[in-house]
Amino acid sequence: MRFEVGIDEAGYGPNLGPFVMSMVVFEATAGDGPADGWQRLAPIVRRSHGLKDDRVIVDDSKKVYSARQGLAVLERHLCPFFRLLAQPATVADLWNPCVLHEPLLEHDAPWLNLDQPWPLYPEQEPSPSWQRLEQVSNQAGYRLLSWKSVVLFPRHCNDLIRKWDSKASLPLAAIERLLDDHHWPGPVEMTIDRLGGRQHYHAFLQHLFPNAFVTRQQETARISRYRIGPEMSVQFVVEADQLSFPVALASMISKYLREFLMRQFNDYWCGLLPGLEPTAGYPVDAERWRQATAALRDKRHIPEPSVWRMR
Repeated sequence: MRFEVGIDEAGYGPNLGPFVMSMVVFEATAGDGPADGWQRLAPIVRRSHGLKDDRVIVDDSKKVYSARQGLAVLERHLCPFFRLLAQPATVADLWNPCVLHEPLLEHDAPWLNLDQPWPLYPEQEPSPSWQRLEQVSNQAGYRLLSWKSVVLFPRHCNDLIRKWDSKASLPLAAIERLLDDHHWPGPVEMTIDRLGGRQHYHAFLQHLFPNAFVTRQQETARISRYRIGPEMSVQFVVEADQLSFPVALASMISKYLREFLMRQFNDYWCGLLPGLEPTAGYPVDAERWRQATAALRDKRHIPEPSVWRMR
């Protein structure tokens, strides 16, 4: 029995809204070496390109999601995976067991509402897909075990950036939180999507696994690979969502949570300020939103660090 772990994020670039990083864990009970999830689950799963049919899509979230289609398309393809692990009836049923975040103060996220029925788009859900996915997964010896996400709201992002004087502290802190107290009873192949130009992770991994010997195997412009003890391999890869099935699924989960939260964020603020245009939170448009809401936020005594990420 082997375990494949994928980690990816959404929301690293914006000034508004949360940063989200997710971890997906698969159990592989057949074959040697890393599994190709797209190949093993091909009867029910496909990438976004190629033959267009009604199979579930797992791919880089940027290839699955579009602002025009909104959350519905992401939810449609994530629904079978979520239902493999539970039968959620509300957003809280997904959030409470699987989402980690620091305690929220009064002004951190007054817009947050987890009591919405889930799925958000029941008409989009292909009802038998999760049962078919379960059947194919069992036959292929490649089974989803769990997913977990870390959500850093703007105040938490700002606290980390100030502490470490680096925006890179966001993904590193999220990875540390995701891996805290995780132990797998067998060999582990972990792939993490790499952000920016950072190539060296040896010291970071030795900090995360102080009781294991971390060996540096490769550090190049595209991939940084390490061995941790006798049974764990960790690699940070550029565009890892094209290499690793668990990373692609983690990418979609992170994007789904981020866009769900941004929808609530926009509904809240647009409700308070008629005529305010929604925002995706990225630079330029985020500055427009910042200026447009300045008087309202001042009137409501909402500190800027609770909504605006300094980097």
